[in-house]
Amino acid sequence: MRRNQSVALSNTRSSLRRSFFLICVVLLSLFPVVPAQAQAPKIFAADDPSGTVSSGGANIAYLQNTTQSDVTLILDGNTIINRANRLNIFDKSSGSWIQRVILDRQSQPISIFTTTNTFLTGLYAYFKLDEGSGAAIDARGTRNLANFGNPVGTAAGKINTSRNFPGGNAYFCSLNTTDFSPGSDHFFFSFWAKAENLTQGQSGTGFLSKTGTLNKRQWIVFFDNVSKKPKLNVSLDDTHTSTAIGATAFANTTTWYFIAGGWDGTNIKISVNGGAYVTTPFAGPVNPNGNVHFTIGLEIGSGGGWLGQIDEVAIWIGRNDLTISDVQQLYNDGAGLPYSAFR
Repeated sequence: MRRNQSVALSNTRSSLRRSFFLICVVLLSLFPVVPAQAQAPKIFAADDPSGTVSSGGANIAYLQNTTQSDVTLILDGNTIINRANRLNIFDKSSGSWIQRVILDRQSQPISIFTTTNTFLTGLYAYFKLDEGSGAAIDARGTRNLANFGNPVGTAAGKINTSRNFPGGNAYFCSLNTTDFSPGSDHFFFSFWAKAENLTQGQSGTGFLSKTGTLNKRQWIVFFDNVSKKPKLNVSLDDTHTSTAIGATAFANTTTWYFIAGGWDGTNIKISVNGGAYVTTPFAGPVNPNGNVHFTIGLEIGSGGGWLGQIDEVAIWIGRNDLTISDVQQLYNDGAGLPYSAFR
């Protein structure tokens, strides 16, 4: 009996040593030891934090969530998600808090997030949509979008704040008709959206649009009012348009949905919440004759204005591909990846 107890105790100690070693390996890979002259990491730790939290100037955060539900909280002004029944590790090396490691309560790694990505490659424009009012500012370059029609408001977003569209004639619009036209170049997009009402004003309501009426059709991502699913239309010319329909429908007015897709030279494709791409063959190029403005929050053809919120809009033109692995990294297990983490 004593021998069995001794063996069990030895096995337990071995398991704990393995778990501790695994944590050390993961943490050292993410937060390497710094030279003596460098500033040592400042760590903030909390059990079951909620609401608005200050780290006190820390650059690493260990946040334990012992409950059975994910908790959304504000850490130093950044919206983050503390995953249920996990030890969540964040760092602020890029300027915003980003989730790096999730460990279960037996100290086994659930997922690891790295700063290695290529999202700046081919990035044509990026709209954080953190403005309090007025134009949508391009964080990548100078392709700012004017607020046309009624004011587009602001509300709490997926990452920091978002812009809140009241439906109808309130949208963002490019200052010319030549921008956002991919032609023969591959193009991709990603953004977050939340509906205020699942019954929108028109049969189709625009999220991102470079399509108008006859002779002005290029590409559009829109909300289908019947299926409640996002759709991507890409036009070869004014009579030939291909469609890819997202696999997941909007189910309520409280959930943020992550929509990504584009054209890789062979197929147009669309993904919802990091799920597998739905694809449709499209040889291209995208109709070069669509003399129309790019808009966020409006489908020009139907006049359908989005009623709800949109956040973190990225447009790539000239990038070879946006793989499903890329999409899942942008989705970041539902937390989103801020622009400051793009490399």
